[in-house]
Amino acid sequence: MRRFLLFLLTVFLLPLSLVKAQRPDAPPYALRGSYPVGTRELTLEGERPLRVTAWYPAVNPGNVESIVTYPLGIFSVPGRALRDAEADTSGAPYPLIVFSHGALLSRVLYAQHLEHLASRGFVVLAADHPGNTILDAINFERALEAIPAGYAQRPLDMLRLIDFADTLTGSGGALEGLIDTERIALMGHSFGGYTAATAAGGRLDFDWLRQWCLFGFPRDPHPDVALFSEEAFSFDGSAGSCFLRHEAETVAAEFGYEAVPEGLWPAVTDERIDALVTYAPWNAPVFGEHGLADVDVPALIVVGSADSVTNPERDAFTYYDRLSSADKTLAEFENANHFIYLDECSPALLNAGQFFVCSDAVWDMQRAHDILNHLTTAFLLDVLYSNGAAAEAFAAAEFPGVSITRSSDE
Repeated sequence: MRRFLLFLLTVFLLPLSLVKAQRPDAPPYALRGSYPVGTRELTLEGERPLRVTAWYPAVNPGNVESIVTYPLGIFSVPGRALRDAEADTSGAPYPLIVFSHGALLSRVLYAQHLEHLASRGFVVLAADHPGNTILDAINFERALEAIPAGYAQRPLDMLRLIDFADTLTGSGGALEGLIDTERIALMGHSFGGYTAATAAGGRLDFDWLRQWCLFGFPRDPHPDVALFSEEAFSFDGSAGSCFLRHEAETVAAEFGYEAVPEGLWPAVTDERIDALVTYAPWNAPVFGEHGLADVDVPALIVVGSADSVTNPERDAFTYYDRLSSADKTLAEFENANHFIYLDECSPALLNAGQFFVCSDAVWDMQRAHDILNHLTTAFLLDVLYSNGAAAEAFAAAEFPGVSITRSSDE
């Protein structure tokens, strides 16, 4: 009994981040990988400077405890990584994942998910999109006004990150020899899902969007609201698409076009992109009927059936239907809302009154993350590593409360 009491006392004195264990029902690829995770803060200079976080396989010869904090304004977000750790080159070069955060959020709010991917043998780069972060949301009206320009700025940010990876892994780079820029996946949540799909070759079609909006706003109950209703944080389905029909000139100018293209706009992409992962992607109507047809890389699309920000029927289901990918999967979390992809609530978010972006009314966040980590990790190991065991696990994945549709079954 004395030993048992000593054990309990020890456990309760440990930091909370160390006490929380993996759920016993976690699927195999939800388990942290064999690589310690290093992280570095970088800056991509230019007319539009980007603050970038890199996560990568690292060495930890002293078995130092992996505790890190990521800055978020005056707050910080906890993580499990080693700041500026030496890279593990034993398995290099590693495939590259470029991640795009949701509107008015931040890259660091997904840190634990991105750390997980790095632990499985990927290098992950994620930047905050200037003008569209949670810190920009302090001036909410200005942040909303900046959203149309983001339809061009954000995909261009992702493509710049790919070029940045070439520099990082090149001779004398901060991650020299670590990144295989011939094996690349794009990932994103919400506005970041749109961002990733566009950078993967999606083509905008404002002519089609205007026609779609003209005939009764199908699947779009709040057509003229850019992002949120007056009850900005109720997330009641007000993430409209049709507001953008007035913004073609703005988007075209940000892409560098002298005039608004007619019909399908040119694709802006990188031929080295091999995979696409989108979580609750936003605004499928902006691609028109055929604008996603040029995206043919293997794709994983995840959405919650109760998503009140990006309507699943209007957005995620349409992405799935219109991608040309021969290998594509749609995973629908029953009764989940829009934020199951973000890390569980940190003190920073709770102190800022942002509980709604790090919780779900139905799903246990740890369970949702276990399933999400399993599906995404197995998918990317299959596509970017040709890992047979991961491919089998992905193909066989079944979970209560998750409906999975695969093109291979159709």
